[in-house]
Amino acid sequence: MKTYLLNSAILGLLLITVSISNTAIAGLIENTDNDSFIDLSTGIEWMDFGINNGESYDYVSSQTIVGGEYEGWQLATSNQVYQMWANAFLGLNSNFENPDFFGVGQLKVVDGMRKDGSVFSPIFEAMGFNTVIDLYSADTRYSKGMFEGINGLSFVEAKERIGMYNNWLDDDIVQIIDSSNNDYYKQNGHVEFSTMLVKTNEVPEPSTLAIFALAMMGLLSHQTKREVR
Repeated sequence: MKTYLLNSAILGLLLITVSISNTAIAGLIENTDNDSFIDLSTGIEWMDFGINNGESYDYVSSQTIVGGEYEGWQLATSNQVYQMWANAFLGLNSNFENPDFFGVGQLKVVDGMRKDGSVFSPIFEAMGFNTVIDLYSADTRYSKGMFEGINGLSFVEAKERIGMYNNWLDDDIVQIIDSSNNDYYKQNGHVEFSTMLVKTNEVPEPSTLAIFALAMMGLLSHQTKREVR
């Protein structure tokens, strides 16, 4: 009876481990109730678009210190931005997808033409927007996220058009353009621009989880052999 309970516990833990590992690889974006979203493939939490828009990059950066407005957050690195944008928008069966459209890792993905909405819509809802322009019963939702890029301040961009027949006529577009210097905006905020901030919540890497799963399988096998004897 004890052996059966032990085996059941190990098997249950193994299934949970495999499930977590698969979730981590999925690259899904999860909404939170904290004005943020999480990239499940990395465990990194990102501040929603629309929270610090209108504030300059330098101001937001100065407020990440202890006692600052954005205490606990830190500036996103270019590697983190590239990875999150790829995890969020590549592999969704969109109309057009090029992971290196503007340069290595600088993706452009387009979807929505002649369809009601796009595959991006649930992701946009989780991430939020900087501006929503209501024009002729149609909304244009637009965001730019600032980060320190290859040659200075760079952007990710997201645009969604919804309402009436307009989402049949206009594509939703997401892209990274990291080929020019936009340091002017470091000291000048704009309602359409957010500074990309992250919280790095440590989670087990998929490789670590796989090793743990193998160890559990080994323990289960060893216990079964003992029972047979």
